Amino acid sequence: MLRHCLLRPLPIHRRLAFVPFSTGIGAGHFSPCAAPAAQNAVPTAPMATTAALAAAADGDPPKKQKHQHFLASLSELKQGQGDAVVDFEALDKKVLLLYFSAGWCHTCRDFTPKFKEFYNQTKNDVTVLWLSRDKSKEEQQEYYAKSLDPTWLYVPLGKTVRDFLRMYKLYGLPSVKMVDREGNLVEEELKKDIEAGNAEELLQKCKKQLGL
Repeated sequence: MLRHCLLRPLPIHRRLAFVPFSTGIGAGHFSPCAAPAAQNAVPTAPMATTAALAAAADGDPPKKQKHQHFLASLSELKQGQGDAVVDFEALDKKVLLLYFSAGWCHTCRDFTPKFKEFYNQTKNDVTVLWLSRDKSKEEQQEYYAKSLDPTWLYVPLGKTVRDFLRMYKLYGLPSVKMVDREGNLVEEELKKDIEAGNAEELLQKCKKQLGL
């Protein structure tokens, strides 16, 4: 049974920006959780590269760059207790998964150990970027420290996280999406595949889709 925490609906004058929930991930029963209103007021936008959004967040126009991973544009990239030090050439050869979750979400608390188990079996070939839906930076830090893997990358709550939410349609929590080195969406949802427990099979499928 596929279960997510639903995001609280927007006020009526802003709902038209969202795709109806029933057109999203697929059939399944969902267990709703109340989400922080300030974080949920994020309209969807036409698909663009994440590199362009990150550049816009810094006030610079998008630039065409040869062989640069889109995460290299994120100045706020963190890992563990400090700034992330990332080998982007090595990252080009890995599967990048975006993990949307929050400490207040009970289905996230149920799913995160399964996701960590998958990651522990595939971490030589997988990198995780966590995108928080917590209510505050303090709650984000607490959830990361207590429940997530300290090697996972993340960005602090703020405009960059909102840019990611504009780029990738989020129908509920938790959500695991796969993107390529340019930030293009390759797999809309991998939660169910991860819960199936066939880590190596799923890894090979992802690598094939990315041409790795």
